[in-house]
Amino acid sequence: MSSSNTKSLLAGTLCLATLGASIVFYAHYKKKERIDTLLLDLLGDSPQNEAVIEIIVQNPDADEYNISPEEIIEVPLGLILECKILKSLVEENHAVNEEGLIDLLINGHLHPVDASDIIDFASLVQLTYWHDRRQGSSPLERVRRREQKYGRWTAKIPREQIIYSAVALKSDLRNHLGATVFRRPQGIDICRLSTLKRGAKASGNDNLLELVHSVMEKLKPENCVRIPKEEIKKHNTKEDAWIIIDQKVYDVTGFLDIHPGGDELIVESANGEDQTLKFEETHGEGLRYSLRLLNQFFIGFVENPDAVVGPSVDFLEVLREITGALHNFDDDRATGELQRKYGHNNEAGRT
Repeated sequence: MSSSNTKSLLAGTLCLATLGASIVFYAHYKKKERIDTLLLDLLGDSPQNEAVIEIIVQNPDADEYNISPEEIIEVPLGLILECKILKSLVEENHAVNEEGLIDLLINGHLHPVDASDIIDFASLVQLTYWHDRRQGSSPLERVRRREQKYGRWTAKIPREQIIYSAVALKSDLRNHLGATVFRRPQGIDICRLSTLKRGAKASGNDNLLELVHSVMEKLKPENCVRIPKEEIKKHNTKEDAWIIIDQKVYDVTGFLDIHPGGDELIVESANGEDQTLKFEETHGEGLRYSLRLLNQFFIGFVENPDAVVGPSVDFLEVLREITGALHNFDDDRATGELQRKYGHNNEAGRT
């Protein structure tokens, strides 16, 4: 074969190979485009419209309430796609890949998947709560409606004690004297960090796990900011209210509108002085619930604090057990679930 014929043959082969690669790339692109279009429809425009996959977990309240030992939780599709272990479990259970999983969802042919061996009830609840409350939802980073304050998913599990509207959703970082006060990321319940960490690890959500580790690091007492009283006194209005309780600072601005006692009492207390005694006087009943909310608004410690004077020893013991647990990530104590009712000897029940 002549040299010119050989070159022509090679050129033709190269052209065919290039054409073949282009066709494969185009087919892959169109397939991805189709999947993304279907995903957008399945993810919907609000939590209420998102497709779900039913996940079975063991019910921790089965013996106490004489109910089924299993609980079926509707887990949002967007969350499943982020959790590689959960996603693999669902796909293996139905013998499909991601595209096949989407087709099954569209046609309503998915059956509940038992995940009891990899994740517990409380962890899955916290994962769905976090997914529902943040502004964006990977992998498509869809923006949730800002007015959507109340979650769909955790409302399905009435026995899990989760506070909704009492948690501020601010994501801005306020600074004083060059230091940043603590702000939890959107959707993070800082009273249940250990549970969320366990859920992120068990489900294979690496991005969330990294985020939780970061929040835990910032909440360690040695890393929390110390705020001068002069700074705290500046935050004394309905639009910006900081209060001091037991030498810790709380930005309760987001709580004013829903405080059962009204906002006036709190604003009056935002004067840079310690309000521990007043807190005891006004929160004898429902103390566990109140302290669980208070933990959500922690932003730092008072710099060079005065000694706490006035509150009873019993009250301070309960207060410090719960607020202190926020920093060593003891979920049961940080939420008050192990606290005895103030003034009573019986164990606190669930609200």
